[in-house]
Amino acid sequence: MRIERIWDTIPFKGLYKQLMERDIIKTKIIKSICGGLILRQFPTHIVAVFGIVENEKEEVLLLKHRGRNVWMFPGGQVETGENLIEALLRETKEESSMEIEVGKLFSVSSNTSTYEGYNGYGMIPTKVIMGFTCTYKSGEFRESDETCLI
Repeated sequence: MRIERIWDTIPFKGLYKQLMERDIIKTKIIKSICGGLILRQFPTHIVAVFGIVENEKEEVLLLKHRGRNVWMFPGGQVETGENLIEALLRETKEESSMEIEVGKLFSVSSNTSTYEGYNGYGMIPTKVIMGFTCTYKSGEFRESDETCLI
């Protein structure tokens, strides 16, 4: 086992082996080793956003998913370096070609289960999802890689 070979070069190998034998340290917790110290990794969650976009006629934007038979609100995963608002503006533009104004946060929810990945991804971690009220500003709907016309 690779972890056993690494421990032979680390000063605290005896203490680590004792803790492992007593089941005090779980291998799930240990993600990296640095200078004899055992570093634990923070949990990983996907942060995602969605928007309920309403126009001046009080109509709500629903998008038809291209690959599955579901309707959805615009939104998606927040990318590294983005804030929540930027992510929602980007995702709405990508999925519908529409410009929106993001309003108030109205929902925070989570998906606490993991599931098997797809498109080359491994296990998909848990999600924290935030929903915002939004107002339509401009643009005409155009299909995307993810959405289609009825």
